[in-house]
Amino acid sequence: MRRLLLLAGALLASTACFDAFGPGRVELRWYVDSQKVSCYTWVETECLRVRESTSEPWQNFSDEIEGFAWEAGYEYRIRVERTTIANPPADGSSARYRLLQILSKTAVAASRAP
Repeated sequence: MRRLLLLAGALLASTACFDAFGPGRVELRWYVDSQKVSCYTWVETECLRVRESTSEPWQNFSDEIEGFAWEAGYEYRIRVERTTIANPPADGSSARYRLLQILSKTAVAASRAP
């Protein structure tokens, strides 16, 4: 019985990084803020601010989300597919992000600061 539990635990741990999309692909659900912020990657740029739940702080996000046309003044709830890039360029991201669905798009009062 103990061996069976150990085997089940090992199988569960080995599959934890995979989902219905397959190896290297994960579905994420993000909130996207209504305003971009100044941030630094290799140079100063503007970043989206994203988070997975409303109880978490905003995180700067500098990559592109393919298919997502962000508009200032709207908060979004989106589904995104993140694909790990096996051999990323030295100055590039190790992941690719693609919009799967906009779950909601809500106008935010103009007086609200980021």
